[in-house]
Amino acid sequence: MAVSDETFDELRDRLGRPKFDAYASRQSRALYVAQLQAVSEWISIARAKLGCRDPDDDKLLETAVMGEADRLVTGDRDLLLLSPCQGVPIVTPAVSPDLLRQVENGRAAVENRREVSHIQRRVPK
Repeated sequence: MAVSDETFDELRDRLGRPKFDAYASRQSRALYVAQLQAVSEWISIARAKLGCRDPDDDKLLETAVMGEADRLVTGDRDLLLLSPCQGVPIVTPAVSPDLLRQVENGRAAVENRREVSHIQRRVPK
């Protein structure tokens, strides 16, 4: 899982919102964020403009590109329209069934109600 400071900060902020109280306790969300922080690969980004309709989404694309991701999994329609972005496919969670298996097995996935931003690192061949 590849994250940047910017994408991780957004995730932490969003998961701290009261609207998620109905789905998971604040304590379990804080634990999830701490575990994700421990296992993620940190990618430095320069906040490049990559052409997203929502400029705030550029950080997701840049993290995927700079992290040489195999794919960016998201439910954000604006991001899906940009697929592929500099060689990184952008797919929905339905197209990425291994994402569900990884979540079930306790591996990291970044999610919120608007989008699932799961960036998987390319495995050298």
